[in-house]
Amino acid sequence: QWLADAETDAAGVGTCSLPTQQSITGGRARTGAMGGGVRVGEGEEAVETKKDVIIRPQAPRFLTQTDQVVLSANLHNYLPRAKAARAELILEGGLLEADPATPLMQHICLAANGEARVDWVVTALPPGVARCVMRLLADEETGAAEVFVPVLKHVALRVQIHGCVIGHERPQW
Repeated sequence: QWLADAETDAAGVGTCSLPTQQSITGGRARTGAMGGGVRVGEGEEAVETKKDVIIRPQAPRFLTQTDQVVLSANLHNYLPRAKAARAELILEGGLLEADPATPLMQHICLAANGEARVDWVVTALPPGVARCVMRLLADEETGAAEVFVPVLKHVALRVQIHGCVIGHERPQW
């Protein structure tokens, strides 16, 4: 991003704010400046964006119809104080059904610089690709993650057994 009107102090040091993505990422920032006369300068710095409260989903690579599995999420609080938060699982498309004993919304207290885990028990229904959204909602920070899990058709193998007796006479089936 180009900032044509950035100003510096008497020592030539300046600050600016730039918009960043709403995800954990990194990059490099380069600056160049020209002042009156022949005064020029440049700088380069590593830049990292991060969130103070994040959710990391854990889900299987795929499911088969009728499978019952646990979808989990690791919740991280990088703030220096404890946070009361709410973890939610949103199932879309009707391919997964939540166990009635497992609430889709769970209230949790995240310790300062701590982490916790929440679990949801679900059952795979018809084949397709299930979309699961896991959200972590706190008063000043939120986080969300989206997971796509293929649900494969349940196929029962059919086994046919054949046998015969071979003797010195003709075979008997």
